[in-house]
Amino acid sequence: MGQINPEQEVKLADLDRFYVPKTDGGAHEAWITQIKKDKEIDRVPISEVVNGMIAYSSNANTDYLIFMLGLQNINHVPESLGITNHEPMYPIVSSLFIPDQLMKEKN
Repeated sequence: MGQINPEQEVKLADLDRFYVPKTDGGAHEAWITQIKKDKEIDRVPISEVVNGMIAYSSNANTDYLIFMLGLQNINHVPESLGITNHEPMYPIVSSLFIPDQLMKEKN
């Protein structure tokens, strides 16, 4: 596996693609407000995306990091640590779109 550069910049617009309103109790919006306080920015380092995921519980940041790191890589971690009784991880908020998509496809 490669290494992540914590200073690699992420466009806030890229994170917005993963934001689903009303799914995190305002956590993502609170994080955005905090990072933009008194400054005009359109990107942040990955380390700040991780901070927003952990400190604010931003689901958008979580799903972005899952996308960036790769779900297969993430699901390999428990196995590589010898943890044998663990369900596969998946992006929770994105899964909310499954019923909607099924309704469209199956009418």
